[in-house]
Amino acid sequence: MHLSSKLSKFIPTLLFLATLTVGGFSQKGNGVGEPFVKCSVYRLDLQDSEVISNDGEFFYVAEPRGVLRAINSRDGRTHWTAELGGSISSTAASDSGRVFVVSTSTDDSAFLRALSRETGITEFVVDLNSSQSPTLAISGETVLISDSNQVAAFSSKDGAQLWSRSHALPGKGRVIVGSRMALAEGNKLLLLNLEDGRVGSEYSFEFPISSVAFANGQTFVGDSRGTIERVSGSSWRYKTGGKIVELAATEFGLFAASHDNFLYMLNADNGKVIWRRRMSGRIAEGRYLTESSVLIPVVGESRLFVVDLKDGKLLNQIELEEVVLSRAPIVRRDGSVIVPANNGLAVYSSRPCENKNGGELSSPP
Repeated sequence: MHLSSKLSKFIPTLLFLATLTVGGFSQKGNGVGEPFVKCSVYRLDLQDSEVISNDGEFFYVAEPRGVLRAINSRDGRTHWTAELGGSISSTAASDSGRVFVVSTSTDDSAFLRALSRETGITEFVVDLNSSQSPTLAISGETVLISDSNQVAAFSSKDGAQLWSRSHALPGKGRVIVGSRMALAEGNKLLLLNLEDGRVGSEYSFEFPISSVAFANGQTFVGDSRGTIERVSGSSWRYKTGGKIVELAATEFGLFAASHDNFLYMLNADNGKVIWRRRMSGRIAEGRYLTESSVLIPVVGESRLFVVDLKDGKLLNQIELEEVVLSRAPIVRRDGSVIVPANNGLAVYSSRPCENKNGGELSSPP
């Protein structure tokens, strides 16, 4: 397995977070959502560190010299820090008991590390025999890692390698996991068997792949020129006017967001439009779907839009006081929304905040 490198700079040094008690994207009887208000801000230094993952309870922050910090999203306090050494060279993925990350030593050797989600103590380490930056994902009890030569699967229980397969993609490949597993890079897509890593199907497209989704055993692909295509079963194609920046299976159909400024809901069986909604500008690459709604950032707008997945109607909007960075907003389990902003991460709620003015609750050493 050839798998390292440096993450781009993005985040930490937390100064405060007010604890929230909120609901979600609830509606009043007239169909207009309760207004969101800013409750607090994670004050963050944007120079040397990066928030690499969020699992609803903790933020995982990669810091210089291979330090991984877990921050409680309820009160902003540091839950634990782990000094892994070298540098952290992947995103983090977590299950109910462990958080997984790839770290790179000073000699560019890469290691998969499994840490206790509760304590941060390392539970096992796997030498990946690599010097490249990997992509990492988790599916059930399997941790998947891909570099520019191979994709490998490891047991999340003990780190045992389950299988390893070489691939011929023009790069390391993005790992997409759902009801199936895929590797996508450039205009090529590989569908793999999760059990043994064997390639089940291989596809080449005219233009680079920008989004992949799975639904009912079928595979859907969006490309950089605005085409949405069902590539398995009874195939169909639907053409939009811009790059597909989001593709997701929902109970209402296949949701898509395009750089033509439209949101779409398509019938997954035949590609016919169920509804479409024009937004006020270009849809930013980063949005969040709940079971019934989607949170949409628009380039140049100082607000986020909450759209009903059932019919495309506007449910709510969040007026922002910060300049939003080009990163996806995060919807927490309690329904509050965390927005990457120029001064850190701002927390918004559609219900009264317990401590709207906030206060300095924690400051990492």
